[in-house]
Amino acid sequence: MKIADVLSGRAGLEGIRWLLLSVPARNALKDQLRTLLPGGAAVELFLKEVRFKPGCKITAHYDALVTNKESPQDQQVRPVAVTWGPKAYAKQQEETVDLEKIQAEAASRGVAAPFLQLMADPPEWSMHIQVSPLDARFTQLACLSDPQHVRAMLADTYAQLTEPGTGVESGIIKSRRLSIDQADGTCCDTIRRTRGAG
Repeated sequence: MKIADVLSGRAGLEGIRWLLLSVPARNALKDQLRTLLPGGAAVELFLKEVRFKPGCKITAHYDALVTNKESPQDQQVRPVAVTWGPKAYAKQQEETVDLEKIQAEAASRGVAAPFLQLMADPPEWSMHIQVSPLDARFTQLACLSDPQHVRAMLADTYAQLTEPGTGVESGIIKSRRLSIDQADGTCCDTIRRTRGAG
């Protein structure tokens, strides 16, 4: 089976099943993921969602169960996004600088482990792999995956809400939305408050 036939839709449903479920294709994906991990790590994949745009690309989302062979009780589950498509390699090349920056931040915050690298781009499979928290569309995912960062962010918000003179000391937080400043990529909190009943 040729990937070009699968992506074009000529191979039909059988081609999609082959790409996602066949032993050779799954082994190729596992092999690529193992290159991103320390030696001795085993990977099992659990398919969660698939999107197919005929003639363009197939995107699959997996949960990857990573097991350290030296201590089998040490297991971690990480979301993985895989895109197959003729433009996957070119698009990844355009994003490389930003993705490397996000990858470096994830490593410095300790949220990349057990992975040593969070992306791979094997052209022979027209495949592009991203391991969470690497996401070109959500660049703040690395910092929001860091429990210390989230704890500090919530503490700051609570301090602002309970600060004397704000008029919301007895308020209740109804909802909280995290937005991203597209200009500089910083996190911005939007909080809607209502008065407490007393």
